[in-house]
Amino acid sequence: MAIGLLPKFRSVSIRTRALVLLLSGVSVIVFVALGLYFKALVSKPVRKVAFERAVVVRHGESIREIARALMETGFLRRIEPFLILHRLSGKRTSLKAGVYLLKSSMSVQEIHEVLAKGKSGEFRVTVPEGYTIEQTAALLWRRKLIMSQETFLALCSEHEFVQSLGIAATRLEGYLYPDTYFIPPGLSEEEIVRVFVEQFRAVTNNLFGSSSSSLTPHEALILASIIEREARLDFEKPTIASVYSNRIAKRRRLESCATVRYALNKWDAPLTREDLKIKSPYNTYVHKGLPPAPICSPGKASIQAALQPAQTDFLYYCYKGDGTHYFSKSLAEHNQAVRRYLRSPREGKTAPEAE
Repeated sequence: MAIGLLPKFRSVSIRTRALVLLLSGVSVIVFVALGLYFKALVSKPVRKVAFERAVVVRHGESIREIARALMETGFLRRIEPFLILHRLSGKRTSLKAGVYLLKSSMSVQEIHEVLAKGKSGEFRVTVPEGYTIEQTAALLWRRKLIMSQETFLALCSEHEFVQSLGIAATRLEGYLYPDTYFIPPGLSEEEIVRVFVEQFRAVTNNLFGSSSSSLTPHEALILASIIEREARLDFEKPTIASVYSNRIAKRRRLESCATVRYALNKWDAPLTREDLKIKSPYNTYVHKGLPPAPICSPGKASIQAALQPAQTDFLYYCYKGDGTHYFSKSLAEHNQAVRRYLRSPREGKTAPEAE
């Protein structure tokens, strides 16, 4: 009886081996097909439309954060192929920090290779929060990162160039994001401007996109620039923002010393009574509402404060001499604070002042 079953066992064994071989063959074919598909996916240009953009990779950023930045700037459709490629490359650490000028004609693999190789000889430069275009140009020129301040300033005011960057303004004041940059040698003035604007967009897109503020992004940036120049400490920025928001709601003049200083380009010397009467659309002691454009490049904390001011009834503030301000709801209270904290002739950050 057992002998009679042998052919059946032999037949089943043969069929099993055949099935295993078939499945193994199919698996190999699928694996090869997926490999070829993946290779084709990461080897073709990332976009058909030609463009060139700067991407900033920061020290300590994770691979996923870098991939998201590449996707936000249009160099990846999805982050998964980039992440898989990095894992297959055997590199477990983050890619090299720096500023990279990438082209849409590059493939995912080429972009990864550029970021993995890094760049040598980069210059580190920090653009402080609250800098104007002129101050930024002077800083870059002193660091020998640009050949001409005049060319840099002209670009920032050239209407067609500003529009080509997707900025709905006549000038780039406020849009050169203040941050620490690693600039490779040989970048032109135009390329450096693009780096700053791309960083502005990377930082602010989510802020503006998720905001419920009644201000437009440009208006919020104007208010943020005033907050940046008026505030000394980040924790006070939402409260200072509330003072201006309350004044705007009550259709009162903002009375910001910083806007007058911008109009006069007078950042250090004390302002005089005559200065506060200057005929300029930026003089918020004369004109109601926001000035026509930002007065500097604000940082993230100031932009957040402009979009989400604290809920207060304050209409005034007075500099106390220690980095903080005294906030008041009434003119009488404000005048008392001025007499208490500003008895010396030197000027602090006291805007809005007594009416």
